[in-house]
Amino acid sequence: MKIDFDLVTTRTGDNGKTSDYSGSVDWKDAPVFAVLGDLDELNSWLGVIKHFGCYEPTLEKIQAKLLNLGSLVATDPRSKLGETLTPLTDADIDRLEVWEKHLFDDGVMIEPVFVLPGKTPQSAQADLARTVCRRAERGFVAFVRDHGRSDLHAASRYLNRLSDCLFVFARSLE
Repeated sequence: MKIDFDLVTTRTGDNGKTSDYSGSVDWKDAPVFAVLGDLDELNSWLGVIKHFGCYEPTLEKIQAKLLNLGSLVATDPRSKLGETLTPLTDADIDRLEVWEKHLFDDGVMIEPVFVLPGKTPQSAQADLARTVCRRAERGFVAFVRDHGRSDLHAASRYLNRLSDCLFVFARSLE
């Protein structure tokens, strides 16, 4: 699929502003874009983990959920476009918990101490993804609170649970 150059390089952000999915324009350092950047970075780190030999089918499902979450953050829920998006639900959180339990059942050993990341290259990448997830969660919680986005409460719980899962995943890679 060929993409038109002008769809990528629009030059509309050259003045320090950009638009969200709903078309609202704001400064690039607005909280919404910080949250979107953190989610994008987290998704990219999950891609790195997959690329370097830790293919786990659950990771792709999580990446798809993160893309969906970005769309939810970038869209006014009262808009026509917002009405077409699928929110994250308790079922999504349950799937993360099932994966985490599966990792434990496969023999993940976690000692009750702080962990020094870097035992293996793969576990170090998963720990990095976990820390990015925690940062994304902090920004996300502030965004939800400051913008009255009660529609995103399940997504807050999803990010919280995801960081737990990434911790356990990192231990499974050691």
